[in-house]
Amino acid sequence: MNKKLQALIFDCDGVLVDTERDGHRVAFNQAFAKKGLNIEWDMHLFGDIEKDYCERVTNIRPKEYHE
Repeated sequence: MNKKLQALIFDCDGVLVDTERDGHRVAFNQAFAKKGLNIEWDMHLFGDIEKDYCERVTNIRPKEYHE
């Protein structure tokens, strides 16, 4: 059977699903615990880490982070 491709979806982290906070943050916390580290990133702290990273990489503070 010969099917034609009708669509192709490209996704970056956090565009279609909030994988940054609900996926990556949870995975980081699990890795910290597995290594016996007493570190846990809550959503507020993880959001601050994301903002700082974005600002350092791009040298621009995203509009949604302006307060």
